[in-house]
Amino acid sequence: MSSDASPGAMLAGAGRTYMYPAPWMAIWPGVAISFAVFGFNMLADALRDVLDPRLRGSTGGPLR
Repeated sequence: MSSDASPGAMLAGAGRTYMYPAPWMAIWPGVAISFAVFGFNMLADALRDVLDPRLRGSTGGPLR
């Protein structure tokens, strides 16, 4: 296993020993992971809106 620092490694393993005395060591990597997942989700939704031919010409309103 690599000794490189990563957000996942900060939340698991040795990082757990520091969660009670220094909770920001768990909060900020968790926030970073959440923002990364949210960003990729928004990018995928935008790409789908642009590239999906079934959505072209629709107004995005309710189905009738």
